[in-house]
Amino acid sequence: MYDLNLALPFISAIRRQEARAVGALVARYGDRTGRALEVGPGTGFYTLSLAQAFREVIAVEECAAMAQILTDKLAAMRVDNVTVINADFRTLPLGMISTSRPRSACWTTSSIPPRLSLSCARRRGAR
Repeated sequence: MYDLNLALPFISAIRRQEARAVGALVARYGDRTGRALEVGPGTGFYTLSLAQAFREVIAVEECAAMAQILTDKLAAMRVDNVTVINADFRTLPLGMISTSRPRSACWTTSSIPPRLSLSCARRRGAR
């Protein structure tokens, strides 16, 4: 049902705009040696682009059904550099999403409200 709703004309127009913006950011800042953190990937609208641009992607999805759909899609496409975690991002241990290399990229894409994502980033030491 979720993917069907994304196909509605007004929603797909918004998603195309988002996809262009995210695509431009990934093209400019993607790092094949870095890690990406995707919070709220749903069924994976941006996950494949991130998987192609980064060495590793951690996708944290709170909804179990969406996390399973994403996991199944990735398996069917033989994508092996994405780890799907079914959890509330705000409850994850810091070590789970940290990067071992100080200059490694860590990106976040999300549909959560900006004030919440900023709050989480501040709590995790981002500036």
